[in-house]
Amino acid sequence: MALRISNTPRRYCARIARSRLARNLEHSTDRRNGFRALSTNEATTDSTQQASQVESIRLTQEGDKLKVEYLVSLAQNSRVWLPSTCVSEDLKRNYASGWWTACRDGDVQALQQYMDCCAETMIHTRDSKDRSPLHFLAGRGDTEVICSLLDVGADVNSQDADGYTPLHLAAGYMQLESLQSLLDAGADADIEDGTGRSPQSLVRTLLNSTPVTTTMYSRRIALESMLRAIEDHIYEEVVPARIVNKRNSNGYDEYLVEWLDDFEETWIPEVEIADDIIFDYENDIERVVGTVVHDDSKDPKSRQLIEWKDTPLLSWR
Repeated sequence: MALRISNTPRRYCARIARSRLARNLEHSTDRRNGFRALSTNEATTDSTQQASQVESIRLTQEGDKLKVEYLVSLAQNSRVWLPSTCVSEDLKRNYASGWWTACRDGDVQALQQYMDCCAETMIHTRDSKDRSPLHFLAGRGDTEVICSLLDVGADVNSQDADGYTPLHLAAGYMQLESLQSLLDAGADADIEDGTGRSPQSLVRTLLNSTPVTTTMYSRRIALESMLRAIEDHIYEEVVPARIVNKRNSNGYDEYLVEWLDDFEETWIPEVEIADDIIFDYENDIERVVGTVVHDDSKDPKSRQLIEWKDTPLLSWR
């Protein structure tokens, strides 16, 4: 379900015809917030009812189809649930506009009013560019509201028309706390946007394009923190056996790493390898894993017999 703000200037009369009510209205017993909900018979006692505004929205299931219904305020402090087809476009447009304005402005109070009455429905809304509420809030850094939306089932990996996820927006606008909340909620950091960039590559690109100057120091620190948060989420820290080769890829050094757990050799960017491992490779220092198979601790002059991982030969040390 998508709520879209129409650009059409035409306005529809905010009236409910008796014949339409007779065909579409369901009986309602809702009595909340001082309003009295009308039944179908009550709503059709007059030939028309003046609708003033939309109060809430919900999704109902009819067979295998989902339908949108609006809770509309009528005359004499009464209200009734109506199918979307029975509600004027200007009322629906005003309701949607208020929601998206609150999302863009980070208006917590207004957002909370929508959340209190119809959170499970509003989390599924999309604007004209297919952006979800999470996209706006992630870019703004409204972590508290983000967590509230996630708690009621918002899609943490929803993509807009450009392929951006909320994680892309949090990363691009350097909202570390929001980014961490999205990662904790299961955001997929490998999803690529329309240009093939993941949130990780987006942050790395921003970091590489930020000059190493005193004026840009705080920006670089923020980007490095975001990159570290994403990488900590993606990668498992594993101790490599050694570096076996080096190459330059698109202006950046990469190293071919051999792993201790017999995993296949992998090309890894320089920034993801510990400095001491690179130092050993550059200076031809070989580090080999060994196991002590004999150690006479009673003799202070004794040596240890070592069995090495990469050779069947034993040696003393």
